[in-house]
Amino acid sequence: MTLAFRAIRRPFLPLLAIGLCSLMGLVSLGQMPLRHLPDIGDDLVEARLTAPGLTLSDTDLLLAQPVEDSATAISGITSVSVTVTPGSVTMSLPLADPSRADDVVSDLRDRLAALRGMGDVAFDVTSLAARSSRQSVAARIALSAPDDAGMALIHDRLLPALHRLPGVDRLHADGLTLPELVVTPYPERLADVGLTQADLADALQSRLSPSDGGRIDAPATGILAISLGEDQPAANPEAMGRLPITLASGATIALSDLADIRLAHRPETSRTRMDGHPAVLVAIYPQPEADLPDLLARIDTAAAAFSRDHGIATRLIDRRADTVIGQAQATTLALLEGALLVLAVVWAALRGWRSVALAMIVLPLSLLPTLLGMQVLGFSLNIITLMALTLATGIVVDDAIVEVENIHRHLALGQSRWNATLAATRRIGRAVIATTLAIVAVFLPVALIPGMAGRYFLEFGGTIALAALSSLAVVRLVLPPLAARWIDTPARPETPTVGAANLTAPPPARPAPSRLAQMHMRLLTASFRHPLLVGLATLALITLSAMAVFRADGDFIPAEDTGRLTFALELPRAEDAVLAEARLADLTRNLLALDGIRHATAIRPEDDPTRLRLILDLAPKSDRAPAAEIQRDVQALLAIEIDLRARPLGETGRPQAELLLTGRDPASLHQVATAAAATLHRSAALPNAAVDRALIPEQRLILDPVAVDALALSRDEAARSLSLLTRSAAPLARLPQPGLSSLPLVLDPGPARSLLLHSGAGPLLPLAAVTQPELTLAPARLERQDGLPVLRLMADRAEGQSASDARAALSDALATTDAATLGIQPRATGDAAQRADLMQALQTALASALLLLAAVLFALYRSLGQVLVILITLPLALGGAAMGLAITGQGLSLPAILAMLLLLGIVAKNAILIVDEGLSRILQGEDPTTALLTAARLRARPVLMTSAAIIGGMIPSLVGWGEGAGFRQPLAIAVIAGTAVSTALSLVIVPVLSLQAHRLGLALTSRLRRAVPA
Repeated sequence: MTLAFRAIRRPFLPLLAIGLCSLMGLVSLGQMPLRHLPDIGDDLVEARLTAPGLTLSDTDLLLAQPVEDSATAISGITSVSVTVTPGSVTMSLPLADPSRADDVVSDLRDRLAALRGMGDVAFDVTSLAARSSRQSVAARIALSAPDDAGMALIHDRLLPALHRLPGVDRLHADGLTLPELVVTPYPERLADVGLTQADLADALQSRLSPSDGGRIDAPATGILAISLGEDQPAANPEAMGRLPITLASGATIALSDLADIRLAHRPETSRTRMDGHPAVLVAIYPQPEADLPDLLARIDTAAAAFSRDHGIATRLIDRRADTVIGQAQATTLALLEGALLVLAVVWAALRGWRSVALAMIVLPLSLLPTLLGMQVLGFSLNIITLMALTLATGIVVDDAIVEVENIHRHLALGQSRWNATLAATRRIGRAVIATTLAIVAVFLPVALIPGMAGRYFLEFGGTIALAALSSLAVVRLVLPPLAARWIDTPARPETPTVGAANLTAPPPARPAPSRLAQMHMRLLTASFRHPLLVGLATLALITLSAMAVFRADGDFIPAEDTGRLTFALELPRAEDAVLAEARLADLTRNLLALDGIRHATAIRPEDDPTRLRLILDLAPKSDRAPAAEIQRDVQALLAIEIDLRARPLGETGRPQAELLLTGRDPASLHQVATAAAATLHRSAALPNAAVDRALIPEQRLILDPVAVDALALSRDEAARSLSLLTRSAAPLARLPQPGLSSLPLVLDPGPARSLLLHSGAGPLLPLAAVTQPELTLAPARLERQDGLPVLRLMADRAEGQSASDARAALSDALATTDAATLGIQPRATGDAAQRADLMQALQTALASALLLLAAVLFALYRSLGQVLVILITLPLALGGAAMGLAITGQGLSLPAILAMLLLLGIVAKNAILIVDEGLSRILQGEDPTTALLTAARLRARPVLMTSAAIIGGMIPSLVGWGEGAGFRQPLAIAVIAGTAVSTALSLVIVPVLSLQAHRLGLALTSRLRRAVPA
């Protein structure tokens, strides 16, 4: 006796188990965190190293290259990327498996510690951590025009308070200035007492050393952090000016007699202006496991408390978490609306309110245990899992529709509720189990894809599989007991049936088929007469479908209207700083005058002030035009600015079209990149094409060897003094302040040519006496990937141009150059690289999924031919989905790929229903042709009903209302088009191929029997 038959007779335990799981799922719904995307883990390790005092070339030679060579040997990384600027190295290590992030961080930390002990240069590790490449901002806090005291409060009060909030991973502040004591020597007075600027720096460090009563607080940082004794000066200019400096003669002189001492405020990373006024922007990044609504509430509370306690106004100008919450709410609404449409489909087919209730009760009893399973597996509520639940509304009802429809057929023959339920449960059992296992078999290998893509598929496929298994349990253990006692019965009196034999007897055909059924049968009959033509047509469709899918292109994550526009601006390098500020203020006023723009923020990096990032926060969607229209207006306004280059950036902060070029020879690399950019300019294939090669003015001081020798000047002495020019921002010490962070003490040596040097002849010499200045343009940074120099070829997309067309235009421009001859290789970046990796991994996973599906089906049907029939029909859905995406202008993005994976399970389900019924009839002795014609006719109704339910569940997502519509629409289009096309084709192709497979199997069996002697 099967479990289903036991449940019909003794329903208490199954009902109790499913009920408890549903209640626990309801509790899980309130406990699961809400996020934007699944937690993909920390798939990137980043480190920043600093060595103040080094030039760009020295930083590369002495620091970047040794670190890069050491990091290459770390296991578990896919590449090594470094960016080198004077005195700083930033290194990125993408991970093959995010679960190994801690191991990679630990290994890199050990290697850096070893290099610090044996390297030629001292350096500090200012940051080393693993993070997610998809980590997005939860919120941004804006603080307008704070004074110097306000800056200190932000640094010492607000930032620590925000970092302590549960769920906060890291912070990034733009526009924050930090106080420092700046000592600027007077060259004439230094010369009078026989000191150089380097001598004064040494004297200050000696005077503020631990031997004079101080104590080192943080020696590991590489900066002298001291606690001063009672005889040490206070952290202010007046007290520091009284600090005695000991001369070579033993006499002392006050520091204020040798230098100007002032309290200054230096931008930490950048200068920021919001709506034309100085501002501080604090970006808050959430931890992967953070619940965004709770985190946003904590951020609101912390910001309000800071404003209340310190009188500094705070505004949350970018509540990105609100967008995520809106997307979740819109997706949930689409789920509920889809469930109502599924209800309408079921009512139209069954027409009995009890039957509809039995079919629909499966929905909550399946989805709530699914939520419980999601929580156990560590899933979250995000746009991926919510879309999976939306799709599941049609899938979980499918089995119930098939079961209830089969019971209805038996009731129509006059059987009682009890007997009809027993007969239908036995008749449909294998097909229901097979269709559920088919969905699980499709998603299991895909969910095991390694890397970031696998994390998306794990939560999507895991949610679908959990819903399918929950639905199977409800349909087999809950629905039959209820149907046997409560389902609608036909209006005419029941004709009692007795005897167990009736449970296995096939129900006779329905009388009076509809006109649609008659058309279906005529088409099937014609197809049975021409099996070769059907087979060739199927092969052609499969080939076209595969080509359409694997040649399609698109963005990895579809573009969304997030309410923000970002531009990269480049100002002329010769422009005066005051004029640049005035020009930027005028530009800000003009931007704010445009409809739909609420705030305009300009962020100017301190290390390259000619390159700005412009962030435009838009008004709510209901009060403005679409972001694309506003972007066109902004670009038109920026285009009329003289000598201003503007480039729109994507959501990830990168240009809209970008190609990474690598080669061993930097000169050849620059030659090829420049030629490709020129080709794009001439052809106008992509607007605003350029090479991302930042150049900055650099003053070179060239030693005169004749003068050096004549004056007996030591080159080491010259290097010692010259190092002050690049080390001017490096603190000589940090002076503690009660209740505040320590105050850096820095030496500003003044103009380069006024530096004083000790000569062998005795008197001090100005640097100008032995050097000649030279002004050149030098690279602001160097980039390498896996040891090869890197240049980026960038461009904007033309209006209406797809990402695939833009990448093709970049590749075509590169093909016109000597790239192949010179060994220059293009590499995909950002979403394009992730998509390429995904498609490569997906092909392997799909092959594994098909093998697993074949094994499951063979175990159920013991017929290799019928298994092949089911598998052959799977690509039909992919072709339909690709056609739908092409018609609507959508690319093959992540949601479309997720939909296609689901379609494989849906098409397998349709084929299984037909094949299972046909094989059952053949085993009962029917003629194979008649059996498969009857199976196609009988199963057409449940196949159409289940397909209609899935399509109905997707219609709200297709409409595109609410937040996140750009993500839901490609998925809905692919599901609807793929389901419609595959259903229509399956009802004709599957019976024909199944009959031919049966005949071929009989022929092979007969030949084998003749070949093998008895």
